Amino acid sequence: MLRHFQTLFILLFSISSLTFPLDSLAAGDTVIYKVTHPDGSVTYSDQALENAERMTVRPVDTVPAFDVKNSPELDKQLEPENNDAAYYTQLDIQSPEAGSAFYSGSGDVNVLVKVNPPLKRQHTLRLSMDGKTVATNQSGSFVLSTVDRGTHSLKISILDGRQNVIKSTQSSFTLHRPSVLNP
Repeated sequence: MLRHFQTLFILLFSISSLTFPLDSLAAGDTVIYKVTHPDGSVTYSDQALENAERMTVRPVDTVPAFDVKNSPELDKQLEPENNDAAYYTQLDIQSPEAGSAFYSGSGDVNVLVKVNPPLKRQHTLRLSMDGKTVATNQSGSFVLSTVDRGTHSLKISILDGRQNVIKSTQSSFTLHRPSVLNP
């Protein structure tokens, strides 16, 4: 068995020596061929073509990507702290006021949220209306467009870096919009 392995190794080494001369290539180098055509266009190939210029391309230096999954620093930032819910002393939907009713011809509703103390860098606010998520941001200011007439529920949640709910509150409002009756 060892004898067959040695024979195979010698055969493969001989073939590679014929294809890539050892004296001109360093480890990892690649040979390509460049052909400049009469119209000025250039073609590169890994096959030797007629009138081709042989070129050696050195490997490109690379840096391994940062592995986010195994980053202790990021894990520490994203770790849910047991006191995050206690950290936020105020979470209120200031506008529209809870239980309010108002007119909006366009159906636009401005939602203003008060958070105290301000959100931590890795936390976000998620606004849901009638049970459906409509927006997320860190500013606490939202604009809902073309909201249908009627009573709607709003829920604002503070999310940690892993999208877990830390704290939430809800309220409702009634929107009046003009209607056009068919004659």
